[in-house]
Amino acid sequence: MAAVALQRHFVNGRLSLEEFGERVRLALQARDGRELRRAFVGLPPAWQDRDEIRRVGRLAKRGAVLALVALIWLFVSTLLLIAFTVTAIAHGVTVGDAIAFPLAWLAATLLAWIVARRA
Repeated sequence: MAAVALQRHFVNGRLSLEEFGERVRLALQARDGRELRRAFVGLPPAWQDRDEIRRVGRLAKRGAVLALVALIWLFVSTLLLIAFTVTAIAHGVTVGDAIAFPLAWLAATLLAWIVARRA
């Protein structure tokens, strides 16, 4: 984790190649938090790093979209199950019902999968 954070600082131009190598060596050899913090001396903390804030924001947005998609999919799936059960009890199961409800569920699942992949 520390090496990845140092890599981001290197990619963003805050560290030279030599300094990056030395700081990664310090981080990998660290035995406690005090020794690990020495590898980050002079670098902005994650909460002040704009690139890190953007990355965390993108992750939060993606997580929120995925949670919303999952919630909607669960609601639609439950609604379809209830509708199928009520239809089956009221009229019996017809061939059309046996095909239509699973197809509707597959369509909802496919749509949720596509939206989740794009998030």
